[in-house]
Amino acid sequence: MKTKLIIAAVAIGVAAAVAWTLALRPGPSLIIPPPANNAYDVFMEAATRIDPGVDSWNDVDEEKLRGLVAANAAALADVRRALDGESCVPIAVDDETIDPVQAALDRDKNVIRVGRAFLAASRQAELDGDVAGNAATLVDLLRFSQAAARGGLGVDCMRGAAFATAAQERLAEQAPSFDQAVARSVLEQLAKIPLPAEDAATVVDRDIAVVMNHHGAVDRLMLSTVVNSQRQQSLKALEAVQDRVAVAAAVLKIRLAVRLFQLDNDRLPQKLVELVPEYLPELPGDPAADADFEYEVDGDEYQLHRPPANDLDDKDK
Repeated sequence: MKTKLIIAAVAIGVAAAVAWTLALRPGPSLIIPPPANNAYDVFMEAATRIDPGVDSWNDVDEEKLRGLVAANAAALADVRRALDGESCVPIAVDDETIDPVQAALDRDKNVIRVGRAFLAASRQAELDGDVAGNAATLVDLLRFSQAAARGGLGVDCMRGAAFATAAQERLAEQAPSFDQAVARSVLEQLAKIPLPAEDAATVVDRDIAVVMNHHGAVDRLMLSTVVNSQRQQSLKALEAVQDRVAVAAAVLKIRLAVRLFQLDNDRLPQKLVELVPEYLPELPGDPAADADFEYEVDGDEYQLHRPPANDLDDKDK
């Protein structure tokens, strides 16, 4: 109940910049119509077949982990196949009997279950020494994170961002063990995945439309008096989460490119500019700081730092 109230407060908080006309009647719809064969439906159905034990995947022993991964294999295979199709979060704005906050909570539970199943499978592949299989699993988790967020509300996008960051950070950690085929495959697939699935302003405004549409004209008038001061705060919070995803993507691209350079030349690049254009079309900077990463080579090791204004560093060997 407490969680529901918090999400409700956030949803109401983002309902800002609402003009008088929006208070009187819903504005232009920001709801994306679901495709005829919505991959999202497959995600939700598959979640019901995933062993609940996956919620503690990171705390179980290897034998238990192997059992969980085996139990979830069929459901996860369905999710992976569905990733090749079009996905959109279905939002029932015309059904007044559906509480959008509760619906978001129900979706979130299923997305968490599927995401954890991917992480468990990744961990099992790592224990088995299956570098290529692990990389493929994490790439599919990244794809899922965006497919499960497109067309959704703030809670959907926040969850998607969390899994996107986790997938990319794990891939970056493992990049030094990739061979050329794996490193190049991950780099190519990363270029095809739109990050984020939607910009923060679109998501925030969709929250506004959904929350307002769930209330009558009088309630919309009352809500409109409190949302304006909070929209920017919610927008800033979502943008910060998306920045973290973008930073993880930039770090991953650099580390993959460095790995490919190292395999081709039997040495590390002395400067990151050596990666352009053969390995990267352009050198990604830190999108959160709008500055370049700092790169230092020491023999056969290197360190990749975020700009001084940031507290987080990314180091590699």
